[in-house]
Amino acid sequence: MKHLLFTLALLGSVASAHAQEYLEVAANPVGAGKGKKIVLVAGDEEYHTEESMPMLAKILAKTHGFNCIVLFSTDEKAGYIDPNNQKNIRGTEMLADADLLIIGTRFRQLPDESLAHFAKFLNSGKPVIGFRTATHAFTGSAKTGDFKWSEFGLKILGEKWVSHHGSHKKEGTRSVVVEANSKNEILRGVGEIFCTTDVYGAPDVKPESDTILLRGAVTETLDPKSKNVAGPKNEPMQPIAWLHDYTAPDGKAKGRSFCTTMGASLDYTDENLRRLIVNAVHSLLKLPVAAKADVAFIDPFKPTAFGFTKDAGYFKQRNLKPGDFATGSSPSMGVPEDKSKPTAAKKPDAKKPEDVKAPHQPSVEPIAATSARPQAVAPPSKGEHIVLIGNGLAERDTWYSRIETELQLRYPDRELFFRNMGHVGDTPGFRPHPSRASQWAFPGAEKFHPDKPIHNGQGFYATPDQWLTHLQADTIVGFFGYNESFDGPSKVGNFEAELDAWVVHTLSKAYNGKTAPRVVLVSPIAYENQSAKRDLPKGDVENSNLLLYASSIEKVAKKHGLTYIDLFSPTQEIEAKGGESFTTGGFVPTDKGYVEVAKMLATGLYGHASYESKVDPKLVHEAVKEKDWFWNTDYNILNGVHAHGRRYNPYGPQNYPDEVQKSREMTALRDNLIHAVATGKTTERKVDDSKTHALPPVPTNYVPSVKNGSEKYLYGEDALKSLKVPEGYKVELFASEKEFPNLANPMQMSFDNKGRLWVATMPT
Repeated sequence: MKHLLFTLALLGSVASAHAQEYLEVAANPVGAGKGKKIVLVAGDEEYHTEESMPMLAKILAKTHGFNCIVLFSTDEKAGYIDPNNQKNIRGTEMLADADLLIIGTRFRQLPDESLAHFAKFLNSGKPVIGFRTATHAFTGSAKTGDFKWSEFGLKILGEKWVSHHGSHKKEGTRSVVVEANSKNEILRGVGEIFCTTDVYGAPDVKPESDTILLRGAVTETLDPKSKNVAGPKNEPMQPIAWLHDYTAPDGKAKGRSFCTTMGASLDYTDENLRRLIVNAVHSLLKLPVAAKADVAFIDPFKPTAFGFTKDAGYFKQRNLKPGDFATGSSPSMGVPEDKSKPTAAKKPDAKKPEDVKAPHQPSVEPIAATSARPQAVAPPSKGEHIVLIGNGLAERDTWYSRIETELQLRYPDRELFFRNMGHVGDTPGFRPHPSRASQWAFPGAEKFHPDKPIHNGQGFYATPDQWLTHLQADTIVGFFGYNESFDGPSKVGNFEAELDAWVVHTLSKAYNGKTAPRVVLVSPIAYENQSAKRDLPKGDVENSNLLLYASSIEKVAKKHGLTYIDLFSPTQEIEAKGGESFTTGGFVPTDKGYVEVAKMLATGLYGHASYESKVDPKLVHEAVKEKDWFWNTDYNILNGVHAHGRRYNPYGPQNYPDEVQKSREMTALRDNLIHAVATGKTTERKVDDSKTHALPPVPTNYVPSVKNGSEKYLYGEDALKSLKVPEGYKVELFASEKEFPNLANPMQMSFDNKGRLWVATMPT
């Protein structure tokens, strides 16, 4: 009896594994598709057909009555969905009695036995629908008879992979009906389609041989309201949906296909694209096409923004199986979900990063301001909190530390608190971060950047408002206009409106818990002509644009009664005098350049003042540099994806909150050191960190096993004895951490062309 029960258990596990090889969506018996079988094949690395194919299958099955099978690219052994695996699609034998194939694969290299099932289907002349990357569905040298599978797109769908005709991830696609074919039933009830994927080049699709239904207008941005690009890109527009008559791989049967180069999972949020596919299914199977087909989602559809996932272990970690996409479930490949599966002992429960309580990240929102802080130029108040925000001109001073040094030397007894939140590329409203859920600095900022609708940030990194509240900002100094100037004169109005909106938002908040902040706006510096020394622009065009944007900044400052600091004019005067360059590459100040910029800023902020500090400025500068280093380990922490991003779980909570707390306490001690040095109370840069937060021991996740080996460390002769080498070889101890302590924790080693061994180590 025990033997019988064991056998039954084995049979049950085999059946379960088989069921996981593909997804079957049972048909609603009421619908035009009754008795028809459709096989949908997912498998592309970029556009997430593993999300869109199950969604389409559910609509076709539950609303229109088709029996649908969805095949996926999966890991050969574990069976989890892995779009990056180009060599395995299970269940291709399901094509044997299929009536229609819908394919969206990209560069698959399948074994001959799998391709044989595709060939048999095509040799029957049955219809095919392909979208987006199906024009390059297969790659490699595989052949069935004389048919090359790398030519599937051209031979079966009518087009091969050519190029991105539109600018990828920058320009969208708007459908335009070909008037001559506007009455085709596939277009019935289909309105204008807009996709954030770009238009593909399709030069092989010809009106003489193909029925072109839609052409694609390349749009200026990814905003559905954006205009079509003017000029040759849309003259003529590329085909984006067409019908093609194909000859089967055996050269005998004839069949018909429908292809569209639209079709990222994100594109299918447009119901008109879903209707286009549903209509094509009915038309190719010679079934009635409704006046306006019902294409409502069966399950909530949460598509992932298109893009490659290069993390080799990501899909293994997700461990999604075909059955996870069954009716009633609609996972997203890009957003990990808590599947409530038991975890190994001692391993913390995994949660989505945004669900994690993160004591080490600021999370308090600012209160509304009910009173205003004076905006006039006057000496700083004692303990004033000054925060720089904006672009690279602000950020790069973190590495030179000249601006704060200048202020501390002028006002040593004011105990100024200074932080730099600048980041290259930041604009007033656009502040992307890979561990931040939103890229927008304030509500409504997105309307100024319609070309940037996609953001894949995951985590709980604090928002700009949360950081400013955490820092209790009294004075906020904004550096904007340089990045934006590359948009030229046509966009200066948009920049001005964005800056104005940010000022209004900022003045409505009391980040210090008391009053609205003082806001100071700073112009970009002038572009320095270094063309005589390097292959760089002379700067005429650059400075013309910079002056326009600087004028806009000044205009906004005057409108709100803010301090405006003009760096453009004085830096242009410095260049006119000649002498040593003050920038690297024309726009990045050198250390000496920042010394001059710091003087201009200090005077612009608080008026003319000489140094009150009587100590050696170098001592103050070194103290500020040390503090900035610790501040950067917090605000710009290395490996942030683990500290506050999508990889925070499961092990991040064990150490990051404590480490960040300790780092902040060490930063605060260095604030005190700066004040002590600037006032002459000490000349030594010694800080007692012993009373800062104690770091708890971090448990190891290493488990000794046959596979993982033993934690026992063998040294010298004992290690040599454990090594087995082929006959004729000998291993000798050359160097170890005993003879060379600096070799501890080696990471990588390499011999150079002189026979010298170089070893990279990680001492901490």
